[in-house]
Amino acid sequence: MHRKALTAIAALAPQAVIHSGDLWDGYGASAWKADVMSHDHLATLLNANNFLVSQGNHETSSEVLGFAPPLVRNGSLTYAAHIGNTFIAVLGYSPDPVYLGTALASQESADAIWRIVVSHKPIYSSGAHGAHGNSSIEDLCDQYKVDLYVAGHDHDYERTDQLRGGAVVDTSNTLHAGAGTVYMVTGGGGAPLYSESTPLSVSHVFESVHHIVDIEATASVMTVRATTLDGSAIDTFTITQ
Repeated sequence: MHRKALTAIAALAPQAVIHSGDLWDGYGASAWKADVMSHDHLATLLNANNFLVSQGNHETSSEVLGFAPPLVRNGSLTYAAHIGNTFIAVLGYSPDPVYLGTALASQESADAIWRIVVSHKPIYSSGAHGAHGNSSIEDLCDQYKVDLYVAGHDHDYERTDQLRGGAVVDTSNTLHAGAGTVYMVTGGGGAPLYSESTPLSVSHVFESVHHIVDIEATASVMTVRATTLDGSAIDTFTITQ
C-alpha cells in the first residue's frame, strides 16, 4: 500500500513532498529509500533535500538525522524550508512552540505568501490517539497567520473547520487567508487504518482511508485536495488571499 501511495504522489510531479512521520514500520530505512528512489521524480526531490520529513514514533531521531540524502535541514529535527511562495516550519515528533515562534517570526516567513506548519503529533484529532487543541501552538498560528497545520500519528484523514483561538470561524470549503488556521491529519500512507474514536465538534471531514494530499499554492489561492490512492476525491478546499 505504501508503494501505491508513492506512485500516486510521483504522478503529481510535486515541487516538494511533506511527510508527517512514521516513514517505516516492519521494514527499515534502506527498504523505504529503495521504494522512494524507484520513482525518478521522487528520487530527484529526495536528493535535492525537498522530501521534508517530520519525525514520527516509528523511526528514531538518530535514524532520521543519519539518513542520506538528508531528510531534514541544518542537521536538526526542527527546521524550516521555503518552497516557491510557501514557508514550511517542521516541528518533528511533538509540536514545539519555542522553535515555532522563532521560525514564524523570521523574515523568510514574513516574505512568504503562505505558511504551513508540520508535526507528527496532531493538534486536533478524532482518531485513536486523539488531540483536543494546543493553545501555545494555536496562539502562534493565529499571530503569524498560518494557513495550514499538517500532522500524522493517527492513520486516517481529517481536517478541521478554519479555527482561530480554538473556535470555529468558517465551516465552508472556501476559506480566506488570515482568518484562521485549518488543522489536518494525514496519516493514510500505507499502514493499517484507524477508525474514528472521539469525534470533535471542530472536525469538518474524517475518513479512515489510505490517501495522499495535494497542495497547490498560487499567488492568490491555496487549493488542498485529498484523494484515495486510486484518485477518488475525499476532500477539497481553498484558501484565498
